[in-house]
Amino acid sequence: GRPASVSLGFGDSRFLNKPFGGLSVALGDKWNAIGEYDSFQPNVGVTYRPHGRYGNLTLLGAFNGKTGWLVGLGNTFDIRRR
Repeated sequence: GRPASVSLGFGDSRFLNKPFGGLSVALGDKWNAIGEYDSFQPNVGVTYRPHGRYGNLTLLGAFNGKTGWLVGLGNTFDIRRR
């Protein structure tokens, strides 16, 4: 099988007092397929990590029914590093 992660939650105010959640499934070392419901509408897309699964940089391409196409860039870091 492929590595996958699931997130679920319930939010107030901004999240309209509704549940939200997401699913991410690895397509390879650098690619993931993602899907989520953010209390407003579903979002689907892919993420790409140029330096592999444990790299810091993540690029996102996604689509949601209200806004249309979305592009994102993320950078993660470990605050415990010294």
